[in-house]
Amino acid sequence: ATLMVANHFRGPGETIFHSLFQVVSVISTTGHSVADWGEWPGLAVAVMFLLYFFGGCSGSTSGGVKCIRWLIYFKCLHRLLRKTIHPRGVFPIRVNGKPISENVLETAWVFLFLFLVCLGVSTLILVALGLDAATAFTATASALGNVGPNLGPLGPLATYDWMPGPAKGVLSVCMLLGRLEFYSFIILFIPEFWSK
Repeated sequence: ATLMVANHFRGPGETIFHSLFQVVSVISTTGHSVADWGEWPGLAVAVMFLLYFFGGCSGSTSGGVKCIRWLIYFKCLHRLLRKTIHPRGVFPIRVNGKPISENVLETAWVFLFLFLVCLGVSTLILVALGLDAATAFTATASALGNVGPNLGPLGPLATYDWMPGPAKGVLSVCMLLGRLEFYSFIILFIPEFWSK
């Protein structure tokens, strides 16, 4: 915060306001920006980038992986560690005191797998289309999370107009996948869905 006050804002109040505004904007995926946070100190930029992957609460229209899934992933990790200590133990995963079914856990893990595969494949496609690796990765993460502002040449005060058309097409598909979520989008291409 001291570096941000010294280099970017007039005082602690302005620093707190801009920081909180940008955090809420990124997590809620509204895409608003009141400062070029890409120019903030490295740790602040890294935290903002990590928020790309969180998104809002379950049931919201925000993008990202969603906080409830991250909670489930951490609870699964905790269960795995407990089962390592107590191999015969039974440790149901609970959220708000209610057990989560194995089907829901499987769906959450498959979602993360699809998210990471799409992130990797789309990044490689953007690199093949001429973007540098860092810009391709952050642009894909931003599109999948429906965050809006990005880093580097696609920062909060920049536009995507310089990108080649096919790259914009890839990012548009990523934005659809991020907003509609993978299952809703993929099911449209399954013939069995249309035959019912």
